[in-house]
Amino acid sequence: PGWGKKHANNGVLRFEPGSSESCARWNPLDEVRLGTADETGDIRNLTETIIDPKGKGLEDFWMQSAANLLEAIITHVLYKREREGTPANMQAYYLADPDNPDMKLEDKLKEMVEYGHYADGSTHRLVSSMGKAMMAKPENERGSVISTMDSVLGIYKDPVVVKNTEKSDFHIIDIMNAKKPVSLYLITTPDNKDRLCPLLRLLINMMLKKLAAKVDYKDGRTVMAHKRRLLMMLDEFPSFGKLQ
Repeated sequence: PGWGKKHANNGVLRFEPGSSESCARWNPLDEVRLGTADETGDIRNLTETIIDPKGKGLEDFWMQSAANLLEAIITHVLYKREREGTPANMQAYYLADPDNPDMKLEDKLKEMVEYGHYADGSTHRLVSSMGKAMMAKPENERGSVISTMDSVLGIYKDPVVVKNTEKSDFHIIDIMNAKKPVSLYLITTPDNKDRLCPLLRLLINMMLKKLAAKVDYKDGRTVMAHKRRLLMMLDEFPSFGKLQ
């Protein structure tokens, strides 16, 4: 890293989500292109990767329901940040909001149904319909859906991970389009590798989907869609599970 910064004029980023020392922070929700045609695809890619941390697919009803619920929650908190400036990150997913521990589940679902997500005060259809669907579910079924979602979000309750994912010091698109070349180091220690795998897998999956989303050709040759090319080197790639 030191050589690249000093001699190659590289911007150097170190993302080590399990480290209590200072490092670059990255909030996955900041990658969503809210209010554009890409919004739904961005959020769905995000939620499916979170709910399916090993890449085996959404295997049953509970996983599919949890993905649908998380998609609505992420959409809601992002629009709420847009309207009110409230935090939107992986630690404060809405049904277990640490800033409002006394707010009942029914009240949170009601807010999803009635909240004015858009400037004209109208609700977001996906968010509102999911809130209504969850309110209509029997208590046991609703609890099972929420428990399935909670089971894959536990990593984001770790105070160290909270610190390293609450904001973004870089965006994925910057890696190939910043003013000067960028080297991004993804780091884990052996004792943290399995625990942090879902988060690193999420970052890698979003990098692949965003940076390799479009390929153009001219005279039979590929035309670069970004300022620079990217060399990605990953040790023990199979440990991340299946990635399309």
